[in-house]
Amino acid sequence: MIRYAPNLGALQIMKHRSSNLQHDINRIACFFNPLGDLKASGELELQGICSAAGEGAITAYLEKEASIEKFLEILEAWDESGDTVLHVSTHSETFMKQPEKSFLCFPNSKGELNRITAEKIFSIKPINNLRLVSLASCSSGFPDIGYTESEPIGLVAAFINIGASSIISSLYPILDRPAADMFTALYNRYMNGCDIGEALRDEVCERLNKARQAGVEVFSSESVNLSDPKSHIAVHDWLSAWEQGTPVFPISWWAGLKATCSG
Repeated sequence: MIRYAPNLGALQIMKHRSSNLQHDINRIACFFNPLGDLKASGELELQGICSAAGEGAITAYLEKEASIEKFLEILEAWDESGDTVLHVSTHSETFMKQPEKSFLCFPNSKGELNRITAEKIFSIKPINNLRLVSLASCSSGFPDIGYTESEPIGLVAAFINIGASSIISSLYPILDRPAADMFTALYNRYMNGCDIGEALRDEVCERLNKARQAGVEVFSSESVNLSDPKSHIAVHDWLSAWEQGTPVFPISWWAGLKATCSG
């Protein structure tokens, strides 16, 4: 099993937080499909996480309700809310040479596109009992180590800074339907006692075994150039086969997921 930490100091902090959490029950604050263009996020992912978490354990903000104002309001009132998990399913972008400018996308109260940067998240006052942050968004976990002279300052580091004990993110672009399916499966395992690192390992191993037993090729993301129209056909074929129950499992659907936690 591989668990990540930006540095030794962050690892020690996350481990200390994990051992001092005050709430045993997971309550999830979720932001789904803020810009309205990730259909699977607002449908499959929402339904799946609700089912995994159980009745009354989730507060969901969908599309326009998932505004940047609501996001900041939830974080600022976190300690009083009883929530322990933050789930964000939206678009994001990472800047390797300026990781503090990396951002998550939200609309504002007027419906206009807004961005919350890692730099802004760093400025939020520290909070308690943030057991897990799930960033179901493209390249949200891309590392900034090696690109800056300072300590890591990207999105993952920002959430650790304000209090997260563990984070699941993605190193690469992800498709919304497979992502919705995978994050639902991870929550099923997480809510049954696995930490997020164990949940990711066990789910990937199970899916790989199913694909191999069925004689299905585990495709490499490097074999797909999305600027090539033929590659779009290949991706469409993968999705169609997967939706019909064939255990198609391109590496790009799972290899980029990154569990940042102490174990």
